[in-house]
Amino acid sequence: MYEGIFMTEEKSLISFAILSTEWHEERKDYLDLFIPFFLQCIDQQRNSSSVISLKKIKERLKEEFGINLLSNVVEMIARKVAHEGYITIKNNICYRTDKVIDTKIFVDKREMAERHQKELFQGIASYLEEEYPSFKFEKNVLEDVFIQYLCKYGRGIVVSSFENKDLEEIDQEQLYKYYIGKFIAYVKVNNKTYFKYIQEIVYGAMYATALFMQENVRNIQVKSKIQNLKVFLDTPLLLYVLGYSGEEFQESVSELISILKSLGVEIGYWQHNIDELRSILDAYERHYDQGTLEQSRNFEYFLMNRITPLDISRFKATLNTDLDKMGIFLQEDVEISQEEMVDRDLFEKYLKENMLYRSGDRRMNDVNSICYTYKLRSRKDFRRIENCEYLFVTQNHTLALLAKKYFNENRSKDEYPAIIDDTLLTSIVWIKSETDGEKILNSKIIADAWAAQNVPESFWEKCVEEIQKLMEHGDINQEQVYLLQYDIFARKQLYEKTDGDVEKLNMCDINGVLKQVEYYKHQEILDEKNKWEEKSKQATEENSQLITKLIESKAIQYKQCGGMWKIIAILRKCLVLLLCVGLVGISQLISIIQNQHHNLLWGFGAIIVTIILKFLDKLIFGKKKFFSDFLLDKSKKMLKDKIAKSEDRFVDEIVEGVIEKSKLF
Repeated sequence: MYEGIFMTEEKSLISFAILSTEWHEERKDYLDLFIPFFLQCIDQQRNSSSVISLKKIKERLKEEFGINLLSNVVEMIARKVAHEGYITIKNNICYRTDKVIDTKIFVDKREMAERHQKELFQGIASYLEEEYPSFKFEKNVLEDVFIQYLCKYGRGIVVSSFENKDLEEIDQEQLYKYYIGKFIAYVKVNNKTYFKYIQEIVYGAMYATALFMQENVRNIQVKSKIQNLKVFLDTPLLLYVLGYSGEEFQESVSELISILKSLGVEIGYWQHNIDELRSILDAYERHYDQGTLEQSRNFEYFLMNRITPLDISRFKATLNTDLDKMGIFLQEDVEISQEEMVDRDLFEKYLKENMLYRSGDRRMNDVNSICYTYKLRSRKDFRRIENCEYLFVTQNHTLALLAKKYFNENRSKDEYPAIIDDTLLTSIVWIKSETDGEKILNSKIIADAWAAQNVPESFWEKCVEEIQKLMEHGDINQEQVYLLQYDIFARKQLYEKTDGDVEKLNMCDINGVLKQVEYYKHQEILDEKNKWEEKSKQATEENSQLITKLIESKAIQYKQCGGMWKIIAILRKCLVLLLCVGLVGISQLISIIQNQHHNLLWGFGAIIVTIILKFLDKLIFGKKKFFSDFLLDKSKKMLKDKIAKSEDRFVDEIVEGVIEKSKLF
């Protein structure tokens, strides 16, 4: 595996941005992306000898662009440049040709990247000065930490700084990263230009990382298919995908899983990881009941959303079911031999000496996850991710780095590691999926920004101790202590007001935070009230719209039935006349049949019957009209009582229409 391509410095970010532009505009392959950098170095030697020193080219790439390419890679790029006619190679010696090198486009892109980076650094400084005036930051430190933060997306190929740092330097970096996370989350919504600059750097870094983390640089396996690969998720990633750490983290991991599945990768988890997840839920439930919640960022989402033990019980009961619905399978722990147990114990000892764990059980879970993953592999000579069969993915880059170093020394240095961090895996699957990557990379950027805003546990533990002392001295009461300890907003406010230094904690800041907490609690109640009123108003409007639609449909129905009603009314009005004509016709028919003369008695009888029927019809119609009007008025009153005033006109139209049609009868 190759490491150490880019130097951790400002020039690396500029190179990342250029690579991002080259990729989006040209869609070149890996080595072609570096040709413009190579040509720029050749052009700078135009006044010297015609002989091209690849060693000097390699040094200039490092000095000018922060690119630390391996010698064999520089040779491969030289062959590509020779194929394009810019140099010739004879007896492994490179000579410049007369072909003109047009570097203007590259220079323009570099200047644009430098300008964007300068604007970005100025943007975060202005943001902090405006939004957090009490934070007295050092501009050069802010820029250095910001560079390190962005370079982590290319950490598979960025030279890492391994020098030992004291606690004060670590605390300072955490504080600056906290505000960097705030800035990125802010510009994602409020400043698309700055967020685009961040995207340029991240895209270039992840693209270069994904391509260079291939074993055989001469045969880049970008489009090769992944065969029979199973990926196991670490415990925090299980928390993320289940949504127990917030929507931002869930979206990021869900996008990664979605792309993995599209590439034919199976997603699983170890039994001990699900047991560890249950222990986290148990701890929250236990401390909730006892009123002694640990100040762990694992619980931050639960605290913010007021998760109760009843909720936790429901979560635990459906863990396996929920993961199964997502297409994530359970992998039972494997059996290992006595010799393998010895190797496992040695690896655990190595991690114990080189990495800080808050719990021995969690360290053992990591050890088992990695060792079991190696155990499942059928051989030790897998050199590519495409055919390595099993991988354990974690968000802990330090763990991945240490495990890789250890097993390279104790198994096979050429074997593809059984552990990979989620950032590198995201880079690789993005390239292989041949998508534009905007959704998955954006979700990754935002998830990391939210993670950066976590208050360090080391700070908070000391802060809780100081708060307890203040309560013992009577400076604050138990209720205020509870607010300070378990309100996420209060935790972040104290971190910001003290600049991450517990010694700066004072009653003035505490009182200010308590007032803000009370204000936001009150504001939260008002917001909930407004939301309820808005929902109620919306429900009323929706109900009114439904009633209006019902009335309109009834009106249309009456209108469609109007023609039929008219025909019936005409037939009814002519009914008496038709009866009279029928009776007279019958009398005349009888006379004809009997061969008699016309009988006037039948005519008079018919007239009398007609008069009687007409009288009865008038009498019945009068009573019916009175009863009909009574019912219509009653119906109208009932409708008006039940329907809002805005619908009165529809009611009147319908009722008047019904009355008008009833007159026909």
